[in-house]
Amino acid sequence: TNPNDKEAKAMLDEATAKKAAADKAHAEKINEAKKQIAAGNYDKAEEILNGLLKENPNDTEAKNLLKELNAKRDAAKKAAAEKERADKPAQAQKYIAAGDYDKAAELLNGILGGNSKDSEAQKMLNDLNSKKDAEAKAAQEAAAKAAREQAKQQAESEIAKGKTALSKGNIEDALDHFEKAKSLLPSDDPAYSAEKLGEMAKALYDAAQNAKTPADKAALEKAAEEYANAALAKDSSNAPAHYVLGMQAMAAKNYAKAETELTAATKLDPKNATYWYQLGRAQAMQKKYGPAATSFQKAIDLEPTLASAYYNLGYVQEKSGNTEAALASYKNAYKVNSKYENAYIAAGRLMATNGDYNGAIDAFNNAVKINPSNAKTYQELGSAYSNNGDLKGAESAFRKALAYMDPAKPDAATYYNLSSVLSELGKNSEGVTYAKQAYDNRASTSKALQVNIIYNYGLLCERTGKTSQAIELYDEALSLDGMHLKSKINLGGLYLTQGDVDSAITFLTSAYNQDSSNFEANNNLGNAYSKKGDSANAVKYYQNALRINSSDNTVRENLAKTYATGGQFSNAKATYADVIAAEPENWSAYLEAAKVDVKLGDNDDAIEKLEYLQTHNPSFNRVEVTTLLNTLR
Repeated sequence: TNPNDKEAKAMLDEATAKKAAADKAHAEKINEAKKQIAAGNYDKAEEILNGLLKENPNDTEAKNLLKELNAKRDAAKKAAAEKERADKPAQAQKYIAAGDYDKAAELLNGILGGNSKDSEAQKMLNDLNSKKDAEAKAAQEAAAKAAREQAKQQAESEIAKGKTALSKGNIEDALDHFEKAKSLLPSDDPAYSAEKLGEMAKALYDAAQNAKTPADKAALEKAAEEYANAALAKDSSNAPAHYVLGMQAMAAKNYAKAETELTAATKLDPKNATYWYQLGRAQAMQKKYGPAATSFQKAIDLEPTLASAYYNLGYVQEKSGNTEAALASYKNAYKVNSKYENAYIAAGRLMATNGDYNGAIDAFNNAVKINPSNAKTYQELGSAYSNNGDLKGAESAFRKALAYMDPAKPDAATYYNLSSVLSELGKNSEGVTYAKQAYDNRASTSKALQVNIIYNYGLLCERTGKTSQAIELYDEALSLDGMHLKSKINLGGLYLTQGDVDSAITFLTSAYNQDSSNFEANNNLGNAYSKKGDSANAVKYYQNALRINSSDNTVRENLAKTYATGGQFSNAKATYADVIAAEPENWSAYLEAAKVDVKLGDNDDAIEKLEYLQTHNPSFNRVEVTTLLNTLR
């Protein structure tokens, strides 16, 4: 109303200034709020805007900006929530990777709490639970395995202690350690448990073989059997357990069971030479020589230096009649073990049987080098020397056999053999002493050897002039063996010497009927019938004797004499001619042949023979020869 109203104008200017200042401040706050909103500082922006609305509840710009702020804040919260939900599975995966399963489960359960249909979270949670279960199971198994391994170590420690105790002969300690080991064996590992039980069974069995007393041996073998059976109860394919049971059966002479168990052992462990060797023994004891030979050969193939396998192979080959292969096996036995006494002896026996006495002598000599006090080997060596014609060697060997003979068990065969050799060496006086010792100890020998011993004693008595005793002994030999040919012949000869021709013919005829090809029986019968004056029979038996031994000139001469005595002068002349041709210095044959010539009227032939006698042996029956010549001239 008054344009010139200065007061009003001044007040207006002041109001205008204040409004401008207020507008400026408002604008600045609005701008600050916008900045805070843009920066995401929603609470700060809200504080500014609420301040403006407090000053002016109708501040449209502030209201609108506050609405915008709330909208953005809600959107940010939603975005943050979505981001957080999206990050939770990844975080959960990190926790899983780090092994923090509880935090991972917490995150995943949180997701599912907000959205029970979140398939990804559910799958992750399911996988997590499965993994937790698997790892828990693995942990349990690992713990069980660790406990099992610890138990195995403890068991093996106890086994080692048990073996040490066995080596020292501490049987009770050994069994205590083995029982502890047995209790520690894992029930969930039967193969391992069987292996260790078999190992202990084998250790106990081996210790039993070296036990100091029968009681210790019995205790160890019983324990070995128990552990072997325990092993097979755990695992029937435990080779050592089968071996132990097989050897126990072998010791009990149950060879069929031994074969069954050892066969099982070889099938389970075909590279074990010992198993094959013992199987061969079980088969050999049942006389299954073919299979036994196969088993011994397999043992040799696996262990070429196993001398006992060669020896036993030789034994079954010999039993099968394959003596050539047997001899080679025995030789192989002592090639790989030069101290194998029995191999030399077995080889020597075969060589002696085959007539290789030099080889036998070498083998027996090697055996006595190894064992110089084995009387039986010296006896066999003596027989080999004797058969080889080395009587001195035989005498020495038989004397050594007697030197090492057990005095409590005198061996009649050795006395007998030595007496025979001494007799052949012409040492009859010494020989008869040993022959009597053989006779005195004959009771323990076979019937056949007893007969030979009695006969031999009789022969030595005969040779040392003890005729009556010789006759008694020959009779004794015949009472034991009525077919003993030599006793009959010698009795016949003794009766013939004593002039009891009929008794002589009785015994000699019996000998002839038993063996018509016996030279002595025929020759002595010829002598007996000649003494009896039975020329026909005398000729018969002398001729038989000559057919058996055509080179015996004494028989031929006796035949010639018999022809002459029987008046068969032509035969006598022809036979004497053969006698003289075979023995040009048989002076009595010249004289008797000359007498036959006289009987035949061949005086010129008689004179020629008698003059030959005077020229070449003038002292031989000089008177008779001279008288006969003078008569013929």
